[in-house]
Amino acid sequence: MVGIFIDGDPASFLKWEKRDPFEKEIEYFIGCVSAQKPVEMIRPLDALTALKVSLAAKKSAETLKPIRIR
Repeated sequence: MVGIFIDGDPASFLKWEKRDPFEKEIEYFIGCVSAQKPVEMIRPLDALTALKVSLAAKKSAETLKPIRIR
């Protein structure tokens, strides 16, 4: 189980779906095309934040310690 700790707040624990994330992404894309809606793009800053979180989660799992994300 993965816990997220934010300065002084109680830990929040994520619920993981057992679906392939690429499957969800493809479903989203097909839905947008079918409904003739624009596909929303992720901003570079959002991608960087996601990378920081995933690397911190990996390091936390390896060291069994909370990792501060900046």
